Amino acid sequence: MARENRPSAPLTDLEYAIQLILTGKKDPVFAARVQAETEKITEDIRRRHGVPNIAVDLIREARDDA
Repeated sequence: MARENRPSAPLTDLEYAIQLILTGKKDPVFAARVQAETEKITEDIRRRHGVPNIAVDLIREARDDA
């Protein structure tokens, strides 16, 4: 069954974000929650993998191609 036929079905965060963008509405509570989750995920990735320094490799690669 298509989502349009189930108006009572809750929206996912992505669907809700798209709806906000398309309608031009703001939801500061939603934005704050998403920002907090994003910061947690970013910190977890940094803790597990460190901060990758890809800029140095890209600069060296660009220099070698020139």
